[in-house]
Amino acid sequence: MFTGALERASPPPGAVAFPRTRLHAAPFLSLPSPQEPTLRRLEMRYPGLLAVYVQLHAVWSRHVRPGGLPDHQLGGWPTLVQRPIEPDCLYASTGRALDSLGSPKLSAEEARAAEAWCLLLQLDSDRRLGWYWGDPGRVYFCGRRDEPLEETWLTVQAA
Repeated sequence: MFTGALERASPPPGAVAFPRTRLHAAPFLSLPSPQEPTLRRLEMRYPGLLAVYVQLHAVWSRHVRPGGLPDHQLGGWPTLVQRPIEPDCLYASTGRALDSLGSPKLSAEEARAAEAWCLLLQLDSDRRLGWYWGDPGRVYFCGRRDEPLEETWLTVQAA
């Protein structure tokens, strides 16, 4: 995580400036989406688990975000719109384009490399702030553990 001193900055000429807003944070338990490879591996070991987990995840998501509030978060498991984000970051960081809406096919070595990516910041579409990434749409900033913040990549998902 970044631990340096923060300094006020002005947007560059021609940049769109969003309205100022107060931020607040509250701890919460994030759960992996049923599409995450972690859950796929659990399903292989414990057949039938995924069907039950899908229901649990749906109920938990409604509990954590009542009334369809925007889903901004720092760290934790991403709230996916389409597919796991780690393969997208792996592809982007290695200069490869994503050619489909589905998750890219990964070799075993690439799958292990993708697991090194984690969510740093998730920004949801938010009418209050004038942010619209799609309906629904989210921006995910991701980094690899123990790498500098300058090595962060982002990916966007929209339905």
